[in-house]
Amino acid sequence: MPSDYLMTMDVAEASNAIKTLGYANEQVVCWMYTEQADNTTPFFRLIGPGGHFYTASEAEEQSLIEDGA
Repeated sequence: MPSDYLMTMDVAEASNAIKTLGYANEQVVCWMYTEQADNTTPFFRLIGPGGHFYTASEAEEQSLIEDGA
C-alpha cells in the first residue's frame, strides 16, 4: 500500500491506482475546477520519488521543481 495519497480528477487514473497500485478509495475529498476560476486558489500536484505532493503555493511548487522533486 502506498504511503501517500493520490488525488485526481481522472476516473481512469483513480481506477488504475486502486486496482493496480494499492491505493484506497477515499471517495471525494474536495471539488476542483478543471481550469482556474475567479476567486479560487490554484492547486498543484507533483509526483516524485517520495510519492505525490500537493500545494496551493506556486512558489513552493516552483522551488520543488527546481530542486528536482
